[in-house]
Amino acid sequence: MVIRRVVLRQFRSYERATLELEPGLTLLVGPNGIGKTNLLEAIHFAATGRSPRTSRDADLIRNGEPVCYVRVEWDDPVAGRRAVEMAYHREQGKALRLDGRKRRRVADLHGALPVVYFAPESLALVKAGPAARRDYLDRLLVQVVPGYGPLLHDYQRVLAQRNQLLREIRAGRAAASLLAIWDEPLLRHGTALRRHRQALLDELAPLVAAAAARVEAGGAVGPGEVKLGYLAGDGPGDAAHEPGREEPSGAPEEAGDPGQRAAGVPPSLAAWHREEIARGTTLWGPQRDDFAILLDGRDARAFASQGQQRALALALTLAEVHLIHRRLGRWPVLLLDDVLSELDARRRRHLLETVAGLPQVIVTATDEPAWPEGMTPRVVPLPLPAAGRPGAAAPRGVGP
Repeated sequence: MVIRRVVLRQFRSYERATLELEPGLTLLVGPNGIGKTNLLEAIHFAATGRSPRTSRDADLIRNGEPVCYVRVEWDDPVAGRRAVEMAYHREQGKALRLDGRKRRRVADLHGALPVVYFAPESLALVKAGPAARRDYLDRLLVQVVPGYGPLLHDYQRVLAQRNQLLREIRAGRAAASLLAIWDEPLLRHGTALRRHRQALLDELAPLVAAAAARVEAGGAVGPGEVKLGYLAGDGPGDAAHEPGREEPSGAPEEAGDPGQRAAGVPPSLAAWHREEIARGTTLWGPQRDDFAILLDGRDARAFASQGQQRALALALTLAEVHLIHRRLGRWPVLLLDDVLSELDARRRRHLLETVAGLPQVIVTATDEPAWPEGMTPRVVPLPLPAAGRPGAAAPRGVGP
C-alpha cells in the first residue's frame, strides 16, 4: 500500500491542506505545534474510522466549524488507485465514501487501507494499564478479522445495557430476574471476543520475539526470551493483574483450542449476580482482561528496564506490521509519530533499518535525524501550503 495524496478540510489545526506522498520513507519535519501529528491522525481516521488519539470524534473538528473532512488516495497492488473519504459532522455523525460509493458502516473499511500508528505514548504500552493493551489487540483485530468491529460494538452495547440494569436493580428500580435476559448475549459475544484475542496473541508471540531481537540487535532482549500470555480478569478480584496465570504463548503446553485457554467461561453468571448488583458493574468479560509480556519468564511490566520496555513496545508494533501482511497479503502503511527522538541512537538506527524495506513509512520529527548509511528519505517541511478556497464544504454525500 502506498498513500499518494491526503486532503484535509477543517481537521484539527488545518483549515484546508493537501499532502502529496511517494513510496518509501517520508519525513514530515517542523516545529512542535505545526500539525505533524494531525496529518498522521487524519490518515488513521480515514483508514480506520477512528482517531488513535481521542475517543471523541468532535475533537477532530477545527474550532467553530460544523464538520471535518479527510480524503486519502492510495495505490493498491491489486486494485490500483483507490480513495476513501471520511467526514464527521457535529450533528449528523460520521459519513463515509469508499471508491466513490457511500458506505453505511465503518466496518466496510476492513482491509482496504491497513495502517499501523506508533507515537511516544505507544512506548508506554508495556508499563501502561490493561486498557492500553486491550486496545492494542482490538485495534489490530478490527483490521485483520472481518466482522470483529461489529462484534466488539455489539458486546459493548450489551455490556453498557447490562451495567445500566445492574445500577437500576441496586437502586430498587428494576427486578434482579431481568439480568438473565442479558447474561446469554454477554457470554456469547464475550467468549467470541476472547477467542479472537487469544488466537491473535498466539500468532503474535513469535513475531514479537523476532522483532525484539532485531530492535535490540544482540542487546538485553534476545530471541526466544519474549513470551505473551492472555489474562482473563473475571470475578470479584482482578485476575488481569496476575501475570503468568495463563500459559504464555509460545510455550510447549499451548496446544489445543486457544479459546478454551482464555479463562472464565462460566456456564452461568447467576452466582455472581449478588456481587455485581452490589458493585453496579459486570464482573465477567473481556473488558476486564489483559495480556502479560514476559521477558526471561518475568513480567516485563514490573521487572524490565525502561529501555527494555520501550524495545518491547517497538517489537509489538513491528509484529503488528508483519501480522497484517500475513493476514491480508499486503503491507500496511507505517505511521511513526515523533518517536525517533524518544529512542537512543542504537535503537533508533535498528528501527529505521528494520522498516526501510516497507513500501511506505511516514515519520514525523522536529529535526531531521542522522539516517543510517544508504537511507535517503523524502523530506517534507511543514507547514504545508494552503490549497484551494478556504472553508469549502466536503463533497456532497460525505459532508453536511
